[in-house]
Amino acid sequence: MAVDATSSCSTPSVVRSGLVFTKGQHEDGLFGRATWKLRYVELSSDSIMRYYAAKGGPFTGQVDLSQCYGMEVMPFDHSRTGNRLTSIYRIALKTTTKRRIVIAALSERGMNVWAGAMQSVVGPTLKAKSPTSSGTARFSIFRRVLRTL
Repeated sequence: MAVDATSSCSTPSVVRSGLVFTKGQHEDGLFGRATWKLRYVELSSDSIMRYYAAKGGPFTGQVDLSQCYGMEVMPFDHSRTGNRLTSIYRIALKTTTKRRIVIAALSERGMNVWAGAMQSVVGPTLKAKSPTSSGTARFSIFRRVLRTL
């Protein structure tokens, strides 16, 4: 008698769920800008983040957070400018396949709760770190150019 291995395993519990903006992987928007979509997301105890078009809607994709590292909670000093559909409260993750996952929470509190939930599920391999400020990056590039002269 064969035993179905999937039936003996417990279903992973949902650790966090809610609406976030997800950044598209292709820069196919107007003038080459990335597209953002509002999605319902569920983070489960098995480290899988599942995306749905809406709560109870069709499944649109998933990310295995155990394959991610280097979480950036950003931006700390970004000022809001202009009209935007998305939020400035973003979380970026790098994957082992060199993909960059970016989600935008609806508030600063929401961003911090999502970051905490991701770290609680995945553990120390997914450490939050501050992004380098754009001024520092420009300065270091400028310094490298000066060294070559």
